[in-house]
Amino acid sequence: MQWTLIVLLVLAMAIVAFSIRKYMQQPQRSFSKAQEEDGFFLLDSKDDPHLNLQLTYRGVDFEGKKSVGPSENSFEVVSVLLWSNHPDLLFGFTKDDFYFIEHEVLIHYPMAEIQWKSPVKELFTQ
Repeated sequence: MQWTLIVLLVLAMAIVAFSIRKYMQQPQRSFSKAQEEDGFFLLDSKDDPHLNLQLTYRGVDFEGKKSVGPSENSFEVVSVLLWSNHPDLLFGFTKDDFYFIEHEVLIHYPMAEIQWKSPVKELFTQ
């Protein structure tokens, strides 16, 4: 009886530890943490190119629509259209900030052409 209780207690502790570890590794949690700390985080499902990517930089969240097309040897993401969900929070952003975002997206999708929606698009056409 005593050994059964010890085994159940150890098993319960292992389940709790596993649950905490899984919670700490959730990508959405890392995204929220990066957004609170004004850092950078790219949340994306590489397995499904039809799902939009999300990223946060300096506390502002962005979204991107990926388009698949032919590249040199295969079908890949060839275009990413980016926009900010809160354009009013872009105050103080410079072209260098957007170049940084483009660079980070290109690390994941090197064959992609990056395009921006308004109002960022107007910043690059001036």
